[in-house]
Amino acid sequence: MLSHFFEVDAIPWHFVEQAGPVLQVHPRVTCANGWSGNGFLEFGFPFFPNRQHRFCDNFEVVAHETGHLIMKSMVGTMPDDEKSLQHRAHEEAAADLIALVTTAALRLRHRPRAHPDRRLPLTATIS
Repeated sequence: MLSHFFEVDAIPWHFVEQAGPVLQVHPRVTCANGWSGNGFLEFGFPFFPNRQHRFCDNFEVVAHETGHLIMKSMVGTMPDDEKSLQHRAHEEAAADLIALVTTAALRLRHRPRAHPDRRLPLTATIS
């Protein structure tokens, strides 16, 4: 996906100078949310303290949080104390969009193929 949209083979992480070249992933933290920050992704539990389900098992959540880091690395960012509420809302929307496109692409790539006899002809009208 990255090579298609951004014409790159690897992400030039924006946090390398501050946090180092490694993206740390913490799959089970004691909170009811998922977070991304400079050099890390953290995933809690939706019904904390019940630890039955984990956000790290949900592809859409992982894609959303990773989307924050991809967006900041590819588009840029600004210091947290300078971000308005509107800017933060746009960041959330962009991460949602990245998660939506990634999830849709993954599902389209791995969907079962229809039997040739069940396909609609190109001239079919769907009503």
